[in-house]
Amino acid sequence: MKAEKKHSILWGGVLLLTILISSCQDETRVDKLVTSTQTTEVDESEMQLGEQLENPYSVNNMKKALANLTGNTSTSNAKIAKMVNVAEGTNTEELITTTHYYLKFKPKTEEELDLIKSDTTLYWFDHPLDYEITEGDGTYRDPEVPEDQPTYQYTYATIDHVLPETVEYEILEELFVPEEPEEEDIEDSSGLNEEEQTNYEQKLSKVQKAVVLKTEESNNDILAALEEEALRITGNLDQDTNLTQDKTTSQAKTDWWRRPSKWRPSGKITVWDTEVNERDGGYIGIKGIKVRLGNWFKWRTAFTDANGNFRSGTRYRYSVRYKMDWERHQFALRDGGFSSAQYRGPYKRGTWDWSISSGVHQYYAHIFRAAYHYYYKDIKGLRRPRQNTFWRSQLRIGAWTQDKGDIGGVHQSGSHFGGLVTGVKIYRYGAASKDIYATTIHELAHSSHYEMYKNPVTFNNIESKVKESWARGVQWELTRMVYPDYKGGARSVGGNYTAIVADLIDDDFNVDLSMRNTNFGFIRNTNDQVSGYTIRQLEDALNGKKTWNSWRDNIRNKYNNETEEHLNTLFSAYE
Repeated sequence: MKAEKKHSILWGGVLLLTILISSCQDETRVDKLVTSTQTTEVDESEMQLGEQLENPYSVNNMKKALANLTGNTSTSNAKIAKMVNVAEGTNTEELITTTHYYLKFKPKTEEELDLIKSDTTLYWFDHPLDYEITEGDGTYRDPEVPEDQPTYQYTYATIDHVLPETVEYEILEELFVPEEPEEEDIEDSSGLNEEEQTNYEQKLSKVQKAVVLKTEESNNDILAALEEEALRITGNLDQDTNLTQDKTTSQAKTDWWRRPSKWRPSGKITVWDTEVNERDGGYIGIKGIKVRLGNWFKWRTAFTDANGNFRSGTRYRYSVRYKMDWERHQFALRDGGFSSAQYRGPYKRGTWDWSISSGVHQYYAHIFRAAYHYYYKDIKGLRRPRQNTFWRSQLRIGAWTQDKGDIGGVHQSGSHFGGLVTGVKIYRYGAASKDIYATTIHELAHSSHYEMYKNPVTFNNIESKVKESWARGVQWELTRMVYPDYKGGARSVGGNYTAIVADLIDDDFNVDLSMRNTNFGFIRNTNDQVSGYTIRQLEDALNGKKTWNSWRDNIRNKYNNETEEHLNTLFSAYE
């Protein structure tokens, strides 16, 4: 069955939004000391689709499967029928009813895309779920979609799920999705609310009560047997089940109850870090990655720990597809355009370990690490960057592979209004791991700084020296939490990119010159006799200040510091 629903959307304030998006950009300048350490060849391949598969979970195919199990068709096997007990008076044709819809959404704008993906209880895909994937491990873009629009989005939802009425979509298929009982589901969930879960379980229970299997081999589970039969008759039964996919052989009809045991998907994702000694392996775990795993219309999510390990809370009987997205609730990496940064892992029955050694996904990984740090980890009390709310979407971080010369990154303040444009752009492909990390921190510091004002006009009127010196200071302070040897950017006297924040915090004016300093600010210099401020104090003093000297004066007025008499000298040294 293919029923279609079409809806249109009208969004107000588009003209105002266009004006705001044109607001100024804060650019990060790359120090010439940074050297390239990896190849500049982009290795992500776009996904290619093959033939459409017959859907085993369609209501029609599930009805055929049940008819086969209960002996009501010419294709049924007598031996199988003897193992199935059907309650007297049961019309098996009425037992299978629609539990889910298979859906195709057609967002016309980034705002519409944000709207549908704000429903995090659903699993979203940029490719149809009932097609073969012939090649490619990256994203898919439907060729019929105009270049200036997001590609179609696919998902599945219970028939009770509330869907947005303002974005065009169509129902591709009505589904019956039998979920087997799961004794441990501690790390993920179906995403259904209480009403949806109740209605769904009632439909499954109706089948379980009316049709009962009578053999120990079958574990008395009609739903598992039903699913396997549907997979068999549509030619989708896994080869690794040791069951033939030949729909006509007697072997397939008599061995159907010999289902494989359940197993729990797991794995580990690490990335090559250019700052780690190769003798120690060179690979580090990536914390916080969202890994999706499943097949057809049964998907779950797991998250990596500090070592890169992940483990599904749900067990599966057949092979699963592993997929991962370089995103979290607060931010999402883009490949530079509309497409999300994601990776399609293997389809297998077993553990997936992925060591990212080079290429575009190594680049994504280090940007993700920095963004995850700023949003979810210890940042010494600093304010977080722009938040994902009802009115604003995830912060989009564009991971560009183009060379922009001495521009390492860009923050677009217009992205804070609704979030329809890429808020941060990173241009550090091919750089050392810590430099990619540091540039990402720098641009996110601009985003956090903007959030103090929430007004593009006010933010854009702040002196560039203030904005860039602050972002460079946060870049130094947070990056060295991960890379202790990181010294930040070079000192800029008379320019906008100064080391003022490091000089306000450090105490290196008394160290011996032979000792190793922690940053590129002044050392044993009469210009810098200041120390002892914290990064959060400097951020609080920054709030509401637009000029170099007003920031300085607010630092003095807000805090008692025994070195504050030297503030004028230090700030003047960078003018």
